[in-house]
Amino acid sequence: MKQISRKRRQFIIFLIDVLILFLSIPLTLTLRKFQVPSLISIFEHWITFLPMIIFWELLMYGAGMYALEKPFKGTSVVLKMSLIASVSLLTGFTLFYLLL
Repeated sequence: MKQISRKRRQFIIFLIDVLILFLSIPLTLTLRKFQVPSLISIFEHWITFLPMIIFWELLMYGAGMYALEKPFKGTSVVLKMSLIASVSLLTGFTLFYLLL
């Protein structure tokens, strides 16, 4: 059996991450109004959040969250994720409340 290359595994993790981010939008819209949102509403939200999702993915890649060479150890992954979440929160706030 042929082993999957490191780059391919990183790309698969990236695709799963993007899929989770895009699927969280209709889930959030459903939980917000307790009804299934229309496809138009979902697409509008996807387009609105697309720049933020791209930024989040670039931030995660830049922080080395897709690196498979070394495993993450206890507090280092918590600190990295906390920093990424803080920067993402501030950037999202800036994008949606100050610019739009």
